[in-house]
Amino acid sequence: MKHNILILLLPLIVWGCANRIQPTGGPRDEEPPRVVASNPEHGARNYQAKEVVIEFDEFITVKNLKEQLLITPRIDGNYEFKIRKRTISLEFEQPFEDSTTYTLNFREAIVDITEGNPAKNMLLAFSTGNLLDTLEISGVLIDLLTRAPIESAIVGLYPVDDTLDIFSGPPYYFTQTNDQGHYLLSNIKDGSYRLYAFTDGNKNLTCESDREGYAFKSQSIQLDTAYYADTLNLQYLNIDTLKVIRTRASGRYFNVFANKYITHAKLKAENDSTIIFKYTEDHRGLKLYNTFPISDSLNVWVELQDSLGLIAKDSFYLKFTDSGRSPDEFKATITSTSTSPKKKILSGEITFDKPLQTLTLDSIVIKRDSLENYYIYNSLAYAIDTLENILTFNIDIPTAILDSINNIGGKSIKSLDDLRPKAESKAVYTLSIPQAAFISIENDSSLELNSKLKFIKPALTGLINGSISTGYNSFTVQLLNKNMEVVKEHHNGKKYTFDEVLPGEYFIRIFVDENENGVWDMAEIRNNIQAEKVILYKDETGTSKTVIRANWEVTIDLSF
Repeated sequence: MKHNILILLLPLIVWGCANRIQPTGGPRDEEPPRVVASNPEHGARNYQAKEVVIEFDEFITVKNLKEQLLITPRIDGNYEFKIRKRTISLEFEQPFEDSTTYTLNFREAIVDITEGNPAKNMLLAFSTGNLLDTLEISGVLIDLLTRAPIESAIVGLYPVDDTLDIFSGPPYYFTQTNDQGHYLLSNIKDGSYRLYAFTDGNKNLTCESDREGYAFKSQSIQLDTAYYADTLNLQYLNIDTLKVIRTRASGRYFNVFANKYITHAKLKAENDSTIIFKYTEDHRGLKLYNTFPISDSLNVWVELQDSLGLIAKDSFYLKFTDSGRSPDEFKATITSTSTSPKKKILSGEITFDKPLQTLTLDSIVIKRDSLENYYIYNSLAYAIDTLENILTFNIDIPTAILDSINNIGGKSIKSLDDLRPKAESKAVYTLSIPQAAFISIENDSSLELNSKLKFIKPALTGLINGSISTGYNSFTVQLLNKNMEVVKEHHNGKKYTFDEVLPGEYFIRIFVDENENGVWDMAEIRNNIQAEKVILYKDETGTSKTVIRANWEVTIDLSF
């Protein structure tokens, strides 16, 4: 009897064990992990161990700990970490410095193992001496030109007597900016510091000025109380010393390469021959063309200038090699056109990928619907930038075209009702430049060029104007589109006007030429000189954006 009872109960026991599982459904875990204990404790003093242990109230894991965890001041050596259920331990290779306050900012590295909720305000501070440093520096980092906040940039302090700077080593204290560009450096020892910021793309805690932006405070900070720093303005400007790094023949051409962007170049041959060259696409080199015979090799002196205005001088021996390679393709491209029916001007730009030898523009026309041609050579004015290989032009818009723009179906525009889409002209206008209008330095000719023209009726555009109140004599007011691209400019004066503005969203930016040298100067970090003033207009509500509609006139008075 007992035997039978056991047989009957066994399936029940197995069934009960097999179904001991976590109940499905229920609320999602949205609570972040919380610290329940740590060694050392937050605010501890006289801590001498090389290990840090933190315990949480739930199982945890880490995400990108080596990137997320910021340890200040900088430490020597590396560290290893281990996760044990609710605990993380960090073992450091080198002991901590004596009488120093350390801060471990985990940011969002610690997350719960179920939903990945990051622990909040994960900061642990402790001291290896009797005193816990509590001084702080805070501020904001923005882009110099767009005034937009810079996220995830390194902001660091270097002791004034430190031989390192942002280009040679990591900061002593550092943190990262949040999505609003704000930063906070805490638990700092009193002393004198230099304040820098930089975008650390390669995460090596040093700034590479040829690819990373940087900002700085000109004067050192004597820190003895909580300090809010002036706004830091981030700029991109390569400060490497300009130099020629190599030269070499390549096919039919000879190349000269520099280590950074070249703004201007001069070449002088030993025999006074004229050397024809063009800048490479990235402006870090020159391509020389074989336009005269060289018996052996020719000594050439080169003078290069960078965006800082600094000049590098060097020399090289020029020799073209015999090559069966075909010459590079010659392309002429109409890169931009703009029309102003109000000013009766068509403007544009043509770029070439080789230097020009000759041009013939007497057959340039504006075509209407491919049926009617307006020959415009007699009203054409142009200029050529021989170094950049760019031709800019202005053309008087033919009267017949202006008449068709300002009249719809022979009816003059008297009200907005006359501007309805159903009444607009469907004529298609094209700027046409015939084949072989341009001959390159290598005697190849251009193909036919065509660019459709868009004539915007004045009544479909808007106008922005206003007065200018300032004590500065030299400045530039820019109208920028929503992509922060320059649309129009105004220089100096007490009033400004931006007319024929297409409907859309715009910003107004002001560059102040404070030293009145005729140009706006960028910052010089090596000389602790800040960039000249840049102002992004904001209205009384703090809004920078200005909306323009068709036939609107917006008045914005500027004071700076």
